[in-house]
Amino acid sequence: MNRVSERIERWQTVWKAVTFERIVALYCADAEHTSRLVPQLTRNRPDTLAAVRRSASTCRADLLWFVTVRIEVISLIESAERSAVEYRRRSNLDPTPAHLVELIDWRGSQICASIVFQF
Repeated sequence: MNRVSERIERWQTVWKAVTFERIVALYCADAEHTSRLVPQLTRNRPDTLAAVRRSASTCRADLLWFVTVRIEVISLIESAERSAVEYRRRSNLDPTPAHLVELIDWRGSQICASIVFQF
């Protein structure tokens, strides 16, 4: 695995820290994030960062129990506007390490859309 890009390093660091303000800052105001975990964290609200911002206090409390221990990037394919990241996530939500692929669309240094697939 080659060295990951600066933006993926930042993405990895922010999610590892699980700091609500840092996570929100990583995403554009109109960003969309789709994964099977989103309904659990946002109590079935729409998969938009705007929805997360509107329910900030609820989501902040929910994120406290989502402690990511480690994100290990397996492979990465990138262009100027997109990243496809295959990784293993170890967290208190995963009884065993989760194997995921995340497709990320970038607008500058912020994420404007992401879709997470879990094996």
